[in-house]
Amino acid sequence: MAEAEDRSLLRNSLWRLAQVLGGGGLSAIFLFIYTAALDKADYGIYGVALSVAYLFEMFGAFGLRQTVSRFVAKERGAGDQGRLRAYARSALRLAAGFATLSGLLYGITMWLFRSSFGDWATVLLVLVGLRIMAKSVTFVLQGTLEGSGHFRRVSATALSIDLTQLAVILAVLPGGLSIVKVFVIETTLAALGTTTFLVQVYRKVLRSWQKVEGEPDLSRETFWFGLPLMLNGLAGFLYGRVDMLFVHAYLTKEEAADYYLMFRLFDFPLIALGAYVLVLSADMAHALGKGQSQRISSLFWRSTGMGAMFGLGLASLYFASTFVLPFLLPEYSGAMVLMRIAAPLLVVKCVAQVASGAFMVSLGRPAAMASLTALGGVVNVTLDLILVGPYRAPGLVYSTLIGHTVMGVLTFLFVLRGIRMLPAPPEVQPV
Repeated sequence: MAEAEDRSLLRNSLWRLAQVLGGGGLSAIFLFIYTAALDKADYGIYGVALSVAYLFEMFGAFGLRQTVSRFVAKERGAGDQGRLRAYARSALRLAAGFATLSGLLYGITMWLFRSSFGDWATVLLVLVGLRIMAKSVTFVLQGTLEGSGHFRRVSATALSIDLTQLAVILAVLPGGLSIVKVFVIETTLAALGTTTFLVQVYRKVLRSWQKVEGEPDLSRETFWFGLPLMLNGLAGFLYGRVDMLFVHAYLTKEEAADYYLMFRLFDFPLIALGAYVLVLSADMAHALGKGQSQRISSLFWRSTGMGAMFGLGLASLYFASTFVLPFLLPEYSGAMVLMRIAAPLLVVKCVAQVASGAFMVSLGRPAAMASLTALGGVVNVTLDLILVGPYRAPGLVYSTLIGHTVMGVLTFLFVLRGIRMLPAPPEVQPV
């Protein structure tokens, strides 16, 4: 049984890895197209706009991707299809409401700060607001399918949408690319993705838009589990992406473009690890439903060890790439300096991402995860305020390196303590 579950974990991880490697590769292509086709100052605005959009996407998704994936996987392990569908239906209702609210709040925010974005304010208000709503719902639909074990379907669909976006970008490129065209394409493809995943959830999980007789309403339970995860996402903005706002406020648009390029190149390899984390989280919830505490402990040590080795390799490649990229992107020499400072952080991030993203959620510790992330956010913002003046962009990277290292160690120790407190399986309990 354990061998079969290990094969399932490996198979699902490979599908997710294929998705993120394909999607990450395409994102890298988009990155180079945008840096080449857009004015550097416009690319800086694009980076700031997406960083702000991320904050509202986290609110719109409301932590429901991880929530529904956990509950659906757990009920699948327990064999309760009624509760499985009830969790999926509850999460979808909540997602629709929060996605709409998030889009409206983004619109209000952009209107209040429209002077910071000049001629692009109206475009960002409308197009990015719609993109946020579509992305927020899509996250929840993907979590439902992942919890149900349909990783291949999620991966194939997401990759198809990314390929479609590349085809459209290449078709538009000869006529010139602008921020307006980029966001029109991205928003349209985001809506297409939401529609496609909604159809798949209906066919494979819900099978009916109406509640089945006797099906419980689990909206309240879903809400309260998702709330700390949403707060964790918002705190995560302070933990990492808030730096883009400091760049926008204190530095030039060209420095903002350098910082965003560094950040995007840093983020690519972590997306690949995120593929394994999402699959591992669902597998942990499934094991928890079956009471397999020994399997959870074993996977913790194996996965964090793998994360450390993976991070070491990524840090080496990331650092080495700074001597090659200047030939491809000569205007972004400032980004290479930032990348060399940030490289060691990849080791810490890989271990912490496995410990936090997979185990804290599956063990039912979302509030603790949110608290640790919020603490990290406070540390990061405090260091940003201290270091951005004298050191400018490198100071923001130093603050991230220090804050993430401290919080990564604390997260690892907290998860280790939680795993040691799991009850022993029935077969090894004393009589």
